Amino acid sequence: MPYGSKFILPVLLCTSLAACGSGDQAANGAETAAADVDVRNTAPEITFAGESEYIAKMAVDPSLAKTLGMAEGKIVEFKDFGVYSYDNSSWEKGGDLSLLNDYSLGMQTKIDCQLSPGDGDAFMKDATRRHVRIRGVIKSFSSSGGLTISPCVTG
Repeated sequence: MPYGSKFILPVLLCTSLAACGSGDQAANGAETAAADVDVRNTAPEITFAGESEYIAKMAVDPSLAKTLGMAEGKIVEFKDFGVYSYDNSSWEKGGDLSLLNDYSLGMQTKIDCQLSPGDGDAFMKDATRRHVRIRGVIKSFSSSGGLTISPCVTG
């Protein structure tokens, strides 16, 4: 296992499964809370002018990685996000559509904006490389996986 890898172990403080409910309820709690946030109408807590600002800050300020790593559940906004590509493998099966930036400078600079199936449908009507404003909830950040924003909206 590479240095710095994380292990997340569930801890149950109940005497029985019946008293606690299933482990899935606890694991899905954070995702449910993030899904309940009205991303379009909630002010962002972290804002970048664009991914170029994000990449530049990432190069000169190592504390940004720590800030993002600790910002799970906070709303982030990129005022100018260049859609370089998308991953539609989940969307084709009724799931989310991932919008991706150009992360050729390394995985740490990757931004994955996960649109809901409905927002993905709207985006795919004109699935071209373009610049959009994105806003969403930080699902995760790591130096080896980049920034994942879910749920994420455009516009």
